[in-house]
Amino acid sequence: MTLIREIAYVHPDERREMSAAPYRTWRISRRQVNGEDRGLIGRVQAGIASDSYTAGPLGENEVCPRSFARHMRAMIPESRLPCAPGRGWSLYRHER
Repeated sequence: MTLIREIAYVHPDERREMSAAPYRTWRISRRQVNGEDRGLIGRVQAGIASDSYTAGPLGENEVCPRSFARHMRAMIPESRLPCAPGRGWSLYRHER
């Protein structure tokens, strides 16, 4: 499940069209963009859950994701495995 939090930041402006703008933007975002995002996320999650999924390389310009991946691999050796570890692996790991 994904939780989307949003807030509009605007300069104070008493004009009617300006007070309606955040609401209109929210409606467009909520109805169209969020719907597209949910569809994309659903397809990505289904792909990751499939037996044919393998993690691919990150591009050299993906500095933050690459750093995060290195950090996770260092902290959680199981994240280096070519496939998901067996059920309950994290409970076993913490009992050591």
